[in-house]
Amino acid sequence: MLSFQDGTVNDTVNGTVNGTVNGLYRENETIRLNKNQYSVLKYIAINEHSTYEDVAQKLQISRRTISRHISILRQLGVVVRKGSDKNGYWKVLKPEMLNKK
Repeated sequence: MLSFQDGTVNDTVNGTVNGTVNGLYRENETIRLNKNQYSVLKYIAINEHSTYEDVAQKLQISRRTISRHISILRQLGVVVRKGSDKNGYWKVLKPEMLNKK
């Protein structure tokens, strides 16, 4: 791992990541999803018991990218995972988002 004595690399990376994550959504703002996020949302709304691997295979996007998109959807309060990773399901908390595009 690349690191400097004064922590500039970690500070820059953490600042950028935290700024992006924490600045995703404010109350009364319109949530805008990119094309892939919308595709992930549609897929898990229809296939609520799907896994990250299922979504990645169906949408032909890497599992890591699917993980990032779902993380954003969760942080925005659009979806939540109910139950365990193995036996749980996805619940869309903002179904109006499915009609955006």
